[in-house]
Amino acid sequence: KLFQGMRCAACHTVEMQTGAGHLFAELRKQTIRPYTDLLLHDMGPELADKFSEGQAQGNMWRTAPLWGIGYTEKVMGNGGKAGYLHDGRARSLTEAILWHGGEGSKARQRFENLSKTERDALLAFLKQVERLGLDRHDQPAHRCIEQQQLGTAHQGAGDGNALALTA
Repeated sequence: KLFQGMRCAACHTVEMQTGAGHLFAELRKQTIRPYTDLLLHDMGPELADKFSEGQAQGNMWRTAPLWGIGYTEKVMGNGGKAGYLHDGRARSLTEAILWHGGEGSKARQRFENLSKTERDALLAFLKQVERLGLDRHDQPAHRCIEQQQLGTAHQGAGDGNALALTA
């Protein structure tokens, strides 16, 4: 409820349904919980790089899907250093939220205004996103999506594999 109440879900959309026209029947009309709107957003000058790609300027980034974020530390191991955001510059989920600028600056401000208890609750929720959104391994769509992600873990907005985005 805190995630929704803070309007994080305005960009990190919790639930979507896949289209009817996918080549694989298992992926048609499936409910997924990617925690992204798949759109480009102005994230401010702090996150900007000097690269433009198509209509996307250096300060524009696709909303990162949060599904699977709860496994980041497990995948990195005890001694590993997890990196968050598009380039790994944030060393923690808290830092990733605090990097939000531009269209995300109000979300950052709402996070900064939370009590310690509320911040801890929100961060605990984010670490459980995998369990809440993708633990249904009995559904074929989730198996297929996970397999596709293993081969395409980091895709840019214009690499040919990304969805067509509209602003």
